Amino acid sequence: MAKKNEPIKYERTLEEAVSEAFSELEGLAQEMREAFDNTPESLQNSGAGEARGVAADTLEEISEAEVPEELKSLKVSWALFPKKNKSRAARRDDAVTILDECIQMLADLEDEAQKEAAEGFVDELENAKDTAESVEFPGMYG
Repeated sequence: MAKKNEPIKYERTLEEAVSEAFSELEGLAQEMREAFDNTPESLQNSGAGEARGVAADTLEEISEAEVPEELKSLKVSWALFPKKNKSRAARRDDAVTILDECIQMLADLEDEAQKEAAEGFVDELENAKDTAESVEFPGMYG
């Protein structure tokens, strides 16, 4: 088991890694939508209320990229620092880290057929990552 200040190392197939990252982003989208919906109507147009709505809208725009068949079983590794009760921003950053490692692994491919299969897929991952990184999570009180 990793010590508190040591990252935990993960290795999954590309398909599993992509699924894990997008599942986290989808969960965050649901949480932000619920937070916005539970904000009193009189406060939904306030700074924090609007920010919750914008965060939910932005995260809901992200849809899971379909992993090309010839790339699904490739292995990808990453490391994350463990922490209980991570903030939403930290959980988003973890998903972005996974996507970054997937993108980097695909950029390092040497097989021409795999490189060709990865072209549009990498763009989809980069777009999802960029969108996720643009999300600002407001404080839940204020």
